[in-house]
Amino acid sequence: MTAKITELPHFVRKQVEMATARLLEGLHPKKIVVEFHGNRVLVIEKKPHPLKPENIRSPMALLDFKSPDWTLLFRGNHGQWQPLPEENHLLSVDAKIDAILSDDYRVFWRQ
Repeated sequence: MTAKITELPHFVRKQVEMATARLLEGLHPKKIVVEFHGNRVLVIEKKPHPLKPENIRSPMALLDFKSPDWTLLFRGNHGQWQPLPEENHLLSVDAKIDAILSDDYRVFWRQ
């Protein structure tokens, strides 16, 4: 049996689009791409390849929506997604974007 991937509700997707626009602005001039995959939002940094004329896609954050909560995940040492250690579980996507921008634990930019 395969799990059904649900889409974000329209209003939630609009909130995410506005919040990620703020993320893109806050991380400029880095090349950041935001992709929607069902109820997940993947944040990817595009870096130049050292030898080829193409970019390397480096996933840096994953936002997972399970109504009404958002979970923010980062890439662990072995490439697996791990939840960001949070003292207070902030529910809003804006709070999660703020956590990426501040990167208090230094987990998003260590690659």
